[in-house]
Amino acid sequence: MKRAGNWKLAAGIGLVAVALVAACARDIGRAGRSATGPDGRIVEGARVSGTLTGSLQLTAEDGTPIVHALSPTTFDARVRGGVARVDSVATVASTRVLGVARRSVTFADRDGRQNEIVLNAPSAVDPVSELQHYRDGKLVVDVSYNWQRQPGGWVLKDRDLQLWRDGQVVLHRHQAAEALHIAAATDVRNLLPIAGASVLGALAPAPLLAQNLRDCWGEWLTYAGALFVLAAATDALAHNLLDPKLYAAVGAAFKAVDAALDNVVYCETVSYEP
Repeated sequence: MKRAGNWKLAAGIGLVAVALVAACARDIGRAGRSATGPDGRIVEGARVSGTLTGSLQLTAEDGTPIVHALSPTTFDARVRGGVARVDSVATVASTRVLGVARRSVTFADRDGRQNEIVLNAPSAVDPVSELQHYRDGKLVVDVSYNWQRQPGGWVLKDRDLQLWRDGQVVLHRHQAAEALHIAAATDVRNLLPIAGASVLGALAPAPLLAQNLRDCWGEWLTYAGALFVLAAATDALAHNLLDPKLYAAVGAAFKAVDAALDNVVYCETVSYEP
């Protein structure tokens, strides 16, 4: 049973990853391309490099916090469609703003549970600084973003993502970008969208009944599926803290949620009409 459960987690993460590739491709195509700029300016084609560091904190069954340091990872990302992502997952730079200081998106799932996702920004001309997901009025996910202003846009210095259950944090992931360097943009003609098959919502816990998701329903569905996988992986790890494969599964699921949330935020900033 344990092997079957782990296999399902791996399959789930793989399917969500394919959906994320498709979403990234569609968003890049939607945004178009802009002109190159000087060294240090965040524009299309610019290269953003540095090191990602972080930690993962899990609450065990008995309530004991378990902290796991993540291995530092160097990266060299390109700005495509207004954002630079590490391995097409973690956003490290952006030119996009929310357009309003607060936006609320609501939807109901098949079981009749009411979901609300709130996007906050310091102002209408700033990027998203906080995202909160509530289900039936209870906090499920809380994400905070710490942006630093750069010519042409922003770089993401660090982010904190917390998974909540019954009023308690069950999983907390901190990620920071260090030693950031922005190099001059080169030929943007090679920055074409990546083709990808669409399996949007393949692992969503239930079909969403869109109320005001606008043009971003695919991104919201993919996020729902990624969150479902992360919750399952967290439960499995809390019951078996000595299984290294489950740590890897949680890490992969976190990446999927990160990418899905980034796609949601990106889509909302591109498609928003007041």
